[in-house]
Amino acid sequence: MTYRFYQNIPNRNRVSGFVIFLVFVLISIQGLAQEEIRYYLYGKISPDLGNLRNTRAYIYQDNQIVDTLKISSSGKYEYECDFNHNYLIRFESTDFVSFQMRLNANVPEKVMKRNSKFPPFQFDPLLFKKFPSMDYTIFDGPIVTIAYNERIDHFEYDYDFYDDFVAQTKKENSKAQKLAEKNSQSNEEELAKEKSYQRAIENADAQFDQKNYPKAKSFYEQALIFKPDENYPKEKLSQIEGIFAEEQRKLDALKELDKQYNDLIAEADNFYKQKSWSQAKAKYQESLTIKPKEEYPRYKIEDIETVVVLIEKTEKYEAAIKLADEQFTAIDYTTAKQNYTKASEIKPQEAYPKKKIADIERLVKEQATAEAQAKALDQNYQAAIAKADQQFSAKIYPEAKTSYQTASKIKPVEDYPKEQISKIEQILADLA
Repeated sequence: MTYRFYQNIPNRNRVSGFVIFLVFVLISIQGLAQEEIRYYLYGKISPDLGNLRNTRAYIYQDNQIVDTLKISSSGKYEYECDFNHNYLIRFESTDFVSFQMRLNANVPEKVMKRNSKFPPFQFDPLLFKKFPSMDYTIFDGPIVTIAYNERIDHFEYDYDFYDDFVAQTKKENSKAQKLAEKNSQSNEEELAKEKSYQRAIENADAQFDQKNYPKAKSFYEQALIFKPDENYPKEKLSQIEGIFAEEQRKLDALKELDKQYNDLIAEADNFYKQKSWSQAKAKYQESLTIKPKEEYPRYKIEDIETVVVLIEKTEKYEAAIKLADEQFTAIDYTTAKQNYTKASEIKPQEAYPKKKIADIERLVKEQATAEAQAKALDQNYQAAIAKADQQFSAKIYPEAKTSYQTASKIKPVEDYPKEQISKIEQILADLA
């Protein structure tokens, strides 16, 4: 079983190695017993003054109460939450202000697939003693929101805000305690509202300067609870609404670009499936004008260019082979060889043009041999005829007959030596 290393938790949330070890062992055992993955939250509730009694924690899941924990005098609590839900936990104790915290247990699916084991998260709430002069309206909502931060791959909350909040509330509560003990002025309620207003404004301005506009808005709204007629928080809220509107406009523009890009890709993919290469390439190129950094259309354009080159090469190859075959059939071996050579250069891996070139070279060689043999035969025949004619003219008939017979053997289809032999035989018969 793999967990994220707990040292990623900020110092204020680290617990002793032994406690972490025990918690990890418990979670590991539970992990072996069941497939369900849950998130473990624990901590210790402390009072700013006095002792806690009748302490309970009310657990809300997605705005529905699902559990109630009775907290012992030690203040320790623990709870296992299901992922992909929103929780609100309200801690209550007699004579203390209730404390609410929110847990957003939503984690991106890709993160859960990569590693769904998160280390336990410790949060130690501080409960404040109630005093009449203190305005605790701020506690009507969650003070802390714990949520997953993808940048650090862990859950966190605004530690600085909470530390400042605790420090300032302690300070203010201490003053309220002193005011209660001294039974101070009758305008205590208005003073408390003024302090709460100033605190809300200070927190709001700080969040605004950090461009954390949702939190700033919440604090400005809290300030208006204390002083509804003040213009400053109203002006800041109007400014924040303008920022939100501009952000929404940009988001809508991005969505429209996404739609245009996706539509072009769909058209391009359809042309690609139909092997309409030029139309597909044009659509992929158009999509890059909307999202120049996208890799997918670049890959498809390269693929199309490779396919088109292959098609053109195949067409040239087939044309060269067709022409060469026609010339081969017409016994135009020289031109046929040139086109077979051209086809082989286009597709060197093809065996057919190489075989035809070898056939042509063999046939040309055989033709040359046959022509040489025919020439030699003709020379021998002509020599025999010339000798026979010379002997015939000299009336040396027996030798002439022999020479004509030799010529007839060289070229049996020739009539001339046969006719001459017949003449000699007639002459010899007349002489007898």
